[in-house]
Amino acid sequence: DNIWIAINYIQAYQNTGNKTYLSQAEHIMNYLWEEAWFEPLGGFFWDYRKQARHSCSNNPAIKPYVDLYKLTGKKQYLDRAKQVFEFSYNALKDKKLNIYEDLVGARQENGKWVEGSSAGTGFYSYNTGAMISGASALYSVTKDKKYLDEALACAEGAYEYFGVKNQVKGYVGWPYK
Repeated sequence: DNIWIAINYIQAYQNTGNKTYLSQAEHIMNYLWEEAWFEPLGGFFWDYRKQARHSCSNNPAIKPYVDLYKLTGKKQYLDRAKQVFEFSYNALKDKKLNIYEDLVGARQENGKWVEGSSAGTGFYSYNTGAMISGASALYSVTKDKKYLDEALACAEGAYEYFGVKNQVKGYVGWPYK
């Protein structure tokens, strides 16, 4: 949830120009990297127990790292955004549906960390929505087509998976159950 606080600090800085807000956003995103980023496999842990890396603790981090890169020029933030994207894309995406699973675990085998499976952990629209935002932000600064392609694939995947078509001709409804 610290990511959401950082996002709000970034918005506060953009709206006011008060550098204290930018400093706080940097502090939070640096803290997350130092305390929650999992080496050697990547991804932010959900909490201090360090048992699972969720889409909702990774995908939303991409855009604020891009924003910090744009606001400060510090390449480390762009590099981090790319690393989070790669982790999420490789470990959390259901590539058939083009949406994001809820979480992935990891385990040790013979003294080495091995990536778990995210299959069957559940789908929530906000996980995919956060990737659309993050991939779009990465595309805006890199112009690397893979990020644009991912944003578009996720938008289509979310529409197909979460949308309930033709409740009223020409409109898409969204389930509330």
